[in-house]
Amino acid sequence: MHERGTGTTEAGRQMPRGIRCAIDFTRLLPRRTLLLIAALSMALSIACTLPQYFGLGGTATAYLRVGTAHPSRPFIEQDFTDVFLTADYGHDGQQFYVLAATFPNLEEGVPYLDIPNYRARRIVFPAMASLFPRGPALAWALYALNVLSVGAAAAALARIAHQLSLSPLLALAVPLNPAMIESVVGSLADAMAFALALWGVALWRSQRWAAVALITLAVLTRETTVFAAIAVLVVDRSRRALPMLIPVAIAAGFSQWLKLVLPGAGTPLPNANFLSPTGSLGVPFGGMSRVGLTSGDTVVLVIVAAIGAFGSWHLRRVVPVLVCWFLADVLVLMVSDEAITGRFLNGTRVIPLAVPLGALGIAHWRRTKRSNGLPALAPVA
Repeated sequence: MHERGTGTTEAGRQMPRGIRCAIDFTRLLPRRTLLLIAALSMALSIACTLPQYFGLGGTATAYLRVGTAHPSRPFIEQDFTDVFLTADYGHDGQQFYVLAATFPNLEEGVPYLDIPNYRARRIVFPAMASLFPRGPALAWALYALNVLSVGAAAAALARIAHQLSLSPLLALAVPLNPAMIESVVGSLADAMAFALALWGVALWRSQRWAAVALITLAVLTRETTVFAAIAVLVVDRSRRALPMLIPVAIAAGFSQWLKLVLPGAGTPLPNANFLSPTGSLGVPFGGMSRVGLTSGDTVVLVIVAAIGAFGSWHLRRVVPVLVCWFLADVLVLMVSDEAITGRFLNGTRVIPLAVPLGALGIAHWRRTKRSNGLPALAPVA
């Protein structure tokens, strides 16, 4: 049954205000199943990313992507006898290593970062890794936290799929998601932020304050996950949604506080044009145009976005919060420049929901077709 308004239908399905919904929030997967999905996803994540370790000579820095010309290099070379160096500036994993190694005295790491007060916005990830000593243990901790986060995100997606009466195995799309692969191989904060935000959305209807806490941690892990909180506010237009203003306020407040306590520029990168948080944003499709609209990276990135758009269209009435979150991410991708869109793996980090939404959307579409065009409602538990 489809109804409008807030409340619970006779089938026990909770309906957000103004949204027609066909999702049974009372359907919960057994804990054993969630753990199994998480374990399978972590195994897949390791299988997809471990070859990089052996391909780069078996050094613990294989996942840090230390750049030859990056200011983080001398700091990391203090802790390792064998550092694999990329030919360019490297990636963010090297800076998360510096943040984790110097946490909570972040001022010590300022000379080894390019934009200290921007990098520190994603503080939860390096803060958790800081429990481990500097050197190989810390490098592997960053990798392990990413793999664990992939498992946690898959468990959240399995819960959502089950509530849609779809197979929980669709959650295996998470470890195969290019955005998650890029996070794991680069020791980035994306996987952890995605897992926290996705669990926040999954728990919003049943455990509101836990959801607020999780999304708050998410925005302190990667600031763009604030779109998850904004999506809840847009979809659930009621007083009940007002606590989701907390992550938004904390994200803004923490960013401003960091500007007061840490400098906006550490050691500049030579010839780099992305030395500010907004330096990688520009006119719509400008970045893709400069990379080349027919280049392989652009084509693959557009295909990934199209998969997410297909899923969003078919799920717009059943998981509108996820759809709104995805659409906000797409807007950011549209104005991203070549620093982000130049590599499709890096570009997919902006739209981490694309592949999971696509997997759910395709399965839901096929189920709907088999039901002669009628929405696929979950059976009464």
